[in-house]
Amino acid sequence: MPKLKIPERDNLKAIKDYLTLQGFQVCRLHSGGLAKNGRFIKMGCSGLPDLLAVRKECPIFFLEAKGSNGKLSLKQQEMIALLNKAGLNGVVAKAVWSLDEVVDLIEQFKK
Repeated sequence: MPKLKIPERDNLKAIKDYLTLQGFQVCRLHSGGLAKNGRFIKMGCSGLPDLLAVRKECPIFFLEAKGSNGKLSLKQQEMIALLNKAGLNGVVAKAVWSLDEVVDLIEQFKK
């Protein structure tokens, strides 16, 4: 049976929708670049996660969404490690149902 492949953009939208339903304010942290008028404009910094999720009385999360076959770049690995070391909850999610760590923390703060 073939493995289901979920593109990163679909996973990102599903995660953003799920967290919004859980009461989080979710911000897309655009990084990368674009070409405009023959110039390349860089936005953000390398390795910055895709989403910032904030909710009252709950920890802040920085989430890096990946497709089912996606892998973190070295810069992304370093940034997630730095965020976690600073106590800011860097999380990698390949699907909404892989957000166990986030869901556990959400439940802890509901009580």
